[in-house]
Amino acid sequence: MSPGDREDNFAMPCTPPSARPRPATLATLQRLSLGLALATLAALPARAAAPDAPLRLGIHNGLVGSGALEVNRMSQTVANQLGKMVARRVEYQVNYGSASIAKSLLQPGNFDLALVRPPNLVAALVHKGWTLVANGDDPEQGVDFIAQPCPGKPGQALVGGPSLMLLKVADPPEPACLPPAAIWQAPQVRFLTAAKGSLVDLVTRRVIQEHGGDASRVVNAATQSAVPDFMITMHAAIVGAVSPHVAGQWGHKGGVVLFHRPMPPLALLAAPETPADVVAALRTGLRDPAAAAEISRALAIAGWDAPDPKPYQAFMKWLQPSGAPGPH
Repeated sequence: MSPGDREDNFAMPCTPPSARPRPATLATLQRLSLGLALATLAALPARAAAPDAPLRLGIHNGLVGSGALEVNRMSQTVANQLGKMVARRVEYQVNYGSASIAKSLLQPGNFDLALVRPPNLVAALVHKGWTLVANGDDPEQGVDFIAQPCPGKPGQALVGGPSLMLLKVADPPEPACLPPAAIWQAPQVRFLTAAKGSLVDLVTRRVIQEHGGDASRVVNAATQSAVPDFMITMHAAIVGAVSPHVAGQWGHKGGVVLFHRPMPPLALLAAPETPADVVAALRTGLRDPAAAAEISRALAIAGWDAPDPKPYQAFMKWLQPSGAPGPH
Protein backbone atom coordinates (compact mmCIF):
# COMPACT_ATOMS: atom_id res chain seq x y z
CA MET A 1 0.00 0.00 0.00
CA SER A 2 1.39 3.30 -0.95
CA PRO A 3 1.69 6.28 1.37
CA GLY A 4 -1.02 8.01 -0.56
CA ASP A 5 -3.39 5.10 -0.06
CA ARG A 6 -2.64 4.99 3.61
CA GLU A 7 -3.40 8.69 3.95
CA ASP A 8 -6.71 8.26 2.13
CA ASN A 9 -7.66 5.27 4.30
CA PHE A 10 -6.78 7.18 7.42
CA ALA A 11 -8.89 10.18 6.42
CA MET A 12 -11.99 8.20 5.39
CA PRO A 13 -11.68 4.70 6.98
CA CYS A 14 -15.31 3.74 6.27
CA THR A 15 -15.24 4.27 2.47
CA PRO A 16 -13.55 1.88 0.02
CA PRO A 17 -10.77 3.61 -1.96
CA SER A 18 -12.36 2.79 -5.35
CA ALA A 19 -15.65 4.57 -4.40
CA ARG A 20 -14.16 7.83 -3.18
CA PRO A 21 -13.77 10.91 -5.55
CA ARG A 22 -10.31 11.94 -6.57
CA PRO A 23 -9.08 15.43 -5.61
CA ALA A 24 -9.86 18.02 -8.33
CA THR A 25 -6.93 18.80 -10.58
CA LEU A 26 -5.84 22.36 -11.48
CA ALA A 27 -7.19 21.97 -15.05
CA THR A 28 -10.61 20.92 -13.71
CA LEU A 29 -10.76 23.93 -11.41
CA GLN A 30 -9.86 26.25 -14.29
CA ARG A 31 -12.64 24.82 -16.47
CA LEU A 32 -15.16 25.21 -13.67
CA SER A 33 -14.11 28.82 -13.06
CA LEU A 34 -14.36 29.67 -16.75
CA GLY A 35 -17.83 28.12 -17.04
CA LEU A 36 -19.04 30.01 -13.97
CA ALA A 37 -17.71 33.28 -15.37
CA LEU A 38 -19.39 32.73 -18.74
CA ALA A 39 -22.69 31.87 -17.10
CA THR A 40 -22.50 35.01 -15.00
CA LEU A 41 -21.81 37.21 -18.04
CA ALA A 42 -24.66 35.64 -19.97
CA ALA A 43 -27.04 36.54 -17.16
CA LEU A 44 -26.04 40.20 -17.23
CA PRO A 45 -27.89 42.73 -19.51
CA ALA A 46 -26.14 43.63 -22.78
CA ARG A 47 -23.81 46.59 -22.45
CA ALA A 48 -24.14 49.62 -24.71
CA ALA A 49 -21.31 50.61 -27.01
CA ALA A 50 -18.42 52.38 -25.35
CA PRO A 51 -19.25 56.05 -24.76
CA ASP A 52 -16.14 57.15 -26.65
CA ALA A 53 -16.78 54.93 -29.71
CA PRO A 54 -17.06 56.79 -33.04
CA LEU A 55 -20.54 57.93 -34.04
CA ARG A 56 -21.67 56.68 -37.46
CA LEU A 57 -23.15 59.37 -39.71
CA GLY A 58 -25.09 58.51 -42.87
CA ILE A 59 -25.36 61.35 -45.40
CA HIS A 60 -28.03 61.30 -48.11
CA ASN A 61 -27.57 64.42 -50.19
CA GLY A 62 -30.34 63.70 -52.69
CA LEU A 63 -29.46 63.71 -56.37
CA VAL A 64 -25.88 64.85 -56.14
CA GLY A 65 -24.99 67.77 -58.40
CA SER A 66 -21.33 67.91 -57.46
CA GLY A 67 -18.24 65.81 -58.07
CA ALA A 68 -17.07 63.09 -55.73
CA LEU A 69 -14.21 65.19 -54.37
CA GLU A 70 -16.51 68.08 -53.48
CA VAL A 71 -19.10 65.78 -51.92
CA ASN A 72 -16.50 64.06 -49.74
CA ARG A 73 -14.96 67.37 -48.72
CA MET A 74 -18.40 68.58 -47.62
CA SER A 75 -19.09 65.34 -45.78
CA GLN A 76 -15.74 65.41 -43.95
CA THR A 77 -16.35 69.01 -42.84
CA VAL A 78 -19.79 68.08 -41.49
CA ALA A 79 -18.44 65.03 -39.66
CA ASN A 80 -15.54 66.99 -38.14
CA GLN A 81 -17.74 69.81 -36.89
CA LEU A 82 -20.39 67.50 -35.46
CA GLY A 83 -17.59 65.62 -33.72
CA LYS A 84 -16.40 68.81 -32.07
CA MET A 85 -19.90 69.47 -30.74
CA VAL A 86 -20.10 66.09 -29.00
CA ALA A 87 -16.37 65.61 -28.28
CA ARG A 88 -16.35 62.30 -30.17
CA ARG A 89 -15.09 61.09 -33.49
CA VAL A 90 -17.75 61.00 -36.22
CA GLU A 91 -17.31 58.68 -39.20
CA TYR A 92 -19.41 59.25 -42.30
CA GLN A 93 -20.78 57.34 -45.25
CA VAL A 94 -22.18 59.41 -48.12
CA ASN A 95 -24.53 58.40 -50.94
CA TYR A 96 -22.38 59.63 -53.82
CA GLY A 97 -22.66 57.09 -56.63
CA SER A 98 -24.98 54.81 -54.63
CA ALA A 99 -28.63 54.88 -53.67
CA SER A 100 -28.18 52.05 -51.14
CA ILE A 101 -27.60 54.38 -48.20
CA ALA A 102 -31.33 55.10 -47.98
CA LYS A 103 -31.96 51.39 -47.39
CA SER A 104 -29.08 51.25 -44.90
CA LEU A 105 -30.50 54.19 -42.95
CA LEU A 106 -33.89 52.51 -42.72
CA GLN A 107 -32.35 49.32 -41.30
CA PRO A 108 -31.83 49.52 -37.52
CA GLY A 109 -28.34 49.60 -36.07
CA ASN A 110 -26.38 50.86 -39.09
CA PHE A 111 -26.04 54.55 -38.14
CA ASP A 112 -26.22 56.78 -35.09
CA LEU A 113 -26.89 60.00 -37.02
CA ALA A 114 -28.29 60.89 -40.43
CA LEU A 115 -27.97 64.08 -42.48
CA VAL A 116 -30.76 63.80 -45.03
CA ARG A 117 -31.85 66.13 -47.83
CA PRO A 118 -34.81 64.25 -49.43
CA PRO A 119 -37.84 65.14 -47.26
CA ASN A 120 -39.58 61.84 -47.95
CA LEU A 121 -36.62 60.01 -46.39
CA VAL A 122 -36.71 62.39 -43.40
CA ALA A 123 -40.42 61.55 -42.97
CA ALA A 124 -39.71 57.82 -43.25
CA LEU A 125 -36.99 57.95 -40.57
CA VAL A 126 -39.21 59.94 -38.20
CA HIS A 127 -41.93 57.36 -38.86
CA LYS A 128 -39.45 54.68 -37.70
CA GLY A 129 -38.67 56.45 -34.45
CA TRP A 130 -35.67 58.60 -35.34
CA THR A 131 -35.37 61.92 -33.52
CA LEU A 132 -35.18 65.19 -35.42
CA VAL A 133 -32.15 67.04 -34.11
CA ALA A 134 -32.53 70.18 -36.21
CA ASN A 135 -34.08 71.41 -39.46
CA GLY A 136 -31.85 73.20 -41.93
CA ASP A 137 -32.72 76.73 -43.02
CA ASP A 138 -32.82 76.19 -46.78
CA PRO A 139 -35.64 78.08 -48.56
CA GLU A 140 -34.32 77.07 -51.99
CA GLN A 141 -34.92 73.35 -51.48
CA GLY A 142 -37.38 72.03 -54.06
CA VAL A 143 -37.92 71.21 -57.74
CA ASP A 144 -37.60 73.80 -60.53
CA PHE A 145 -39.09 73.69 -64.02
CA ILE A 146 -36.83 75.04 -66.75
CA ALA A 147 -37.22 75.72 -70.47
CA GLN A 148 -35.62 77.18 -73.56
CA PRO A 149 -36.04 80.98 -73.79
CA CYS A 150 -38.47 82.32 -76.38
CA PRO A 151 -36.79 84.88 -78.69
CA GLY A 152 -38.19 88.32 -78.13
CA LYS A 153 -40.49 87.24 -75.30
CA PRO A 154 -38.63 87.38 -71.97
CA GLY A 155 -39.84 84.93 -69.35
CA GLN A 156 -41.72 82.75 -71.82
CA ALA A 157 -40.83 79.19 -72.82
CA LEU A 158 -40.20 77.88 -76.31
CA VAL A 159 -41.88 74.46 -76.52
CA GLY A 160 -42.96 71.94 -79.14
CA GLY A 161 -41.86 71.50 -82.72
CA PRO A 162 -39.64 68.89 -84.40
CA SER A 163 -37.38 68.43 -81.38
CA LEU A 164 -40.17 66.45 -79.70
CA MET A 165 -39.48 63.66 -82.15
CA LEU A 166 -36.36 63.01 -80.10
CA LEU A 167 -38.73 61.93 -77.33
CA LYS A 168 -40.62 59.63 -79.72
CA VAL A 169 -43.53 62.02 -80.28
CA ALA A 170 -44.67 60.84 -83.73
CA ASP A 171 -46.63 63.92 -84.80
CA PRO A 172 -45.27 66.85 -82.78
CA PRO A 173 -47.36 70.04 -82.60
CA GLU A 174 -46.03 73.31 -83.96
CA PRO A 175 -43.62 75.21 -81.66
CA ALA A 176 -45.07 77.92 -79.47
CA CYS A 177 -44.02 80.53 -76.92
CA LEU A 178 -45.90 80.11 -73.67
CA PRO A 179 -46.00 81.97 -70.35
CA PRO A 180 -45.31 79.84 -67.25
CA ALA A 181 -48.98 79.46 -66.32
CA ALA A 182 -49.79 77.87 -69.70
CA ILE A 183 -47.21 75.08 -69.77
CA TRP A 184 -49.12 72.51 -67.71
CA GLN A 185 -51.93 71.73 -70.16
CA ALA A 186 -50.46 72.85 -73.51
CA PRO A 187 -50.26 70.04 -76.12
CA GLN A 188 -46.82 71.32 -77.21
CA VAL A 189 -45.23 70.50 -73.84
CA ARG A 190 -43.30 67.39 -72.86
CA PHE A 191 -41.57 67.17 -69.48
CA LEU A 192 -38.12 65.65 -68.98
CA THR A 193 -36.92 64.77 -65.49
CA ALA A 194 -34.76 62.36 -63.50
CA ALA A 195 -35.12 58.59 -63.20
CA LYS A 196 -38.61 57.21 -62.73
CA GLY A 197 -39.48 56.78 -59.07
CA SER A 198 -36.93 59.34 -57.88
CA LEU A 199 -38.17 62.13 -55.64
CA VAL A 200 -37.79 64.72 -58.42
CA ASP A 201 -39.85 62.50 -60.72
CA LEU A 202 -42.60 62.05 -58.12
CA VAL A 203 -42.76 65.77 -57.40
CA THR A 204 -42.82 66.57 -61.14
CA ARG A 205 -45.80 64.32 -61.74
CA ARG A 206 -47.65 65.62 -58.68
CA VAL A 207 -47.14 69.26 -59.72
CA ILE A 208 -48.39 68.56 -63.24
CA GLN A 209 -51.49 66.84 -61.86
CA GLU A 210 -52.04 69.68 -59.40
CA HIS A 211 -52.15 72.12 -62.33
CA GLY A 212 -54.58 70.00 -64.32
CA GLY A 213 -51.96 68.57 -66.67
CA ASP A 214 -51.30 65.07 -67.96
CA ALA A 215 -48.48 63.30 -66.09
CA SER A 216 -48.17 60.75 -68.89
CA ARG A 217 -46.27 63.46 -70.81
CA VAL A 218 -43.32 62.99 -68.48
CA VAL A 219 -40.20 61.39 -69.97
CA ASN A 220 -37.45 60.13 -67.68
CA ALA A 221 -33.71 60.55 -68.20
CA ALA A 222 -31.10 58.27 -66.68
CA THR A 223 -29.75 61.03 -64.41
CA GLN A 224 -30.75 64.53 -63.40
CA SER A 225 -27.71 66.12 -65.06
CA ALA A 226 -28.80 64.53 -68.34
CA VAL A 227 -31.86 66.80 -68.47
CA PRO A 228 -30.10 70.13 -69.17
CA ASP A 229 -27.42 68.34 -71.21
CA PHE A 230 -30.10 66.96 -73.52
CA MET A 231 -31.88 70.30 -73.76
CA ILE A 232 -28.65 72.12 -74.66
CA THR A 233 -27.06 69.54 -76.94
CA MET A 234 -30.22 68.69 -78.90
CA HIS A 235 -31.82 72.18 -78.67
CA ALA A 236 -34.88 70.39 -77.34
CA ALA A 237 -37.89 72.68 -76.83
CA ILE A 238 -39.19 70.85 -73.76
CA VAL A 239 -39.70 71.60 -70.07
CA GLY A 240 -37.15 70.10 -67.68
CA ALA A 241 -37.74 69.39 -64.00
CA VAL A 242 -34.56 69.60 -61.93
CA SER A 243 -33.15 70.62 -58.56
CA PRO A 244 -32.57 74.33 -57.80
CA HIS A 245 -28.82 73.70 -58.06
CA VAL A 246 -29.19 72.56 -61.68
CA ALA A 247 -31.80 75.25 -62.41
CA GLY A 248 -29.42 77.93 -61.16
CA GLN A 249 -26.77 76.80 -63.64
CA TRP A 250 -29.42 76.76 -66.38
CA GLY A 251 -30.48 80.32 -65.59
CA HIS A 252 -26.87 81.55 -65.67
CA LYS A 253 -26.61 80.18 -69.22
CA GLY A 254 -29.64 82.17 -70.38
CA GLY A 255 -32.35 79.57 -69.84
CA VAL A 256 -35.77 80.27 -68.32
CA VAL A 257 -36.84 79.07 -64.87
CA LEU A 258 -40.63 78.81 -65.05
CA PHE A 259 -41.74 77.49 -61.68
CA HIS A 260 -40.41 76.48 -58.28
CA ARG A 261 -42.08 73.91 -56.05
CA PRO A 262 -40.59 74.24 -52.55
CA MET A 263 -39.85 71.25 -50.34
CA PRO A 264 -38.94 70.98 -46.65
CA PRO A 265 -35.23 71.45 -45.96
CA LEU A 266 -32.54 68.94 -45.12
CA ALA A 267 -32.45 67.69 -41.55
CA LEU A 268 -30.13 66.09 -39.02
CA LEU A 269 -31.62 63.10 -37.24
CA ALA A 270 -30.54 60.75 -34.45
CA ALA A 271 -31.27 57.03 -34.34
CA PRO A 272 -33.55 55.77 -31.54
CA GLU A 273 -30.58 54.33 -29.58
CA THR A 274 -28.41 57.47 -29.85
CA PRO A 275 -27.76 58.82 -26.32
CA ALA A 276 -29.84 61.80 -25.23
CA ASP A 277 -26.75 63.80 -24.25
CA VAL A 278 -25.44 63.50 -27.82
CA VAL A 279 -28.74 64.81 -29.20
CA ALA A 280 -28.76 67.68 -26.70
CA ALA A 281 -25.16 68.66 -27.51
CA LEU A 282 -25.87 68.67 -31.25
CA ARG A 283 -28.99 70.79 -30.85
CA THR A 284 -27.07 73.30 -28.78
CA GLY A 285 -24.20 73.41 -31.24
CA LEU A 286 -26.31 73.71 -34.40
CA ARG A 287 -28.43 76.52 -32.97
CA ASP A 288 -25.25 78.48 -32.20
CA PRO A 289 -24.46 80.40 -35.44
CA ALA A 290 -20.75 80.57 -34.63
CA ALA A 291 -20.40 76.86 -33.77
CA ALA A 292 -22.44 75.79 -36.82
CA ALA A 293 -20.94 78.26 -39.30
CA GLU A 294 -18.65 75.77 -41.06
CA ILE A 295 -21.36 73.13 -41.39
CA SER A 296 -23.86 75.65 -42.75
CA ARG A 297 -21.31 76.96 -45.23
CA ALA A 298 -20.39 73.45 -46.39
CA LEU A 299 -24.06 72.60 -46.96
CA ALA A 300 -24.85 76.00 -48.55
CA ILE A 301 -27.67 76.75 -46.12
CA ALA A 302 -28.44 79.82 -44.02
CA GLY A 303 -28.34 78.02 -40.67
CA TRP A 304 -30.41 75.71 -38.49
CA ASP A 305 -33.89 75.86 -36.97
CA ALA A 306 -35.51 74.03 -34.07
CA PRO A 307 -36.64 70.49 -34.95
CA ASP A 308 -40.15 70.35 -36.39
CA PRO A 309 -41.59 67.26 -38.14
CA LYS A 310 -44.75 68.99 -39.39
CA PRO A 311 -43.30 70.30 -42.71
CA TYR A 312 -42.20 66.78 -43.67
CA GLN A 313 -45.53 65.26 -42.70
CA ALA A 314 -47.41 67.90 -44.71
CA PHE A 315 -45.16 67.32 -47.70
CA MET A 316 -45.81 63.57 -47.67
CA LYS A 317 -49.54 64.17 -47.41
CA TRP A 318 -49.29 66.34 -50.53
CA LEU A 319 -46.97 63.96 -52.40
CA GLN A 320 -48.77 60.73 -51.54
CA PRO A 321 -52.27 61.61 -50.33
CA SER A 322 -53.16 57.95 -49.71
CA GLY A 323 -49.69 56.49 -49.21
CA ALA A 324 -47.29 55.94 -46.32
CA PRO A 325 -44.02 57.84 -46.07
CA GLY A 326 -41.11 56.18 -47.79
CA PRO A 327 -37.88 57.00 -49.62
CA HIS A 328 -37.67 57.17 -53.41
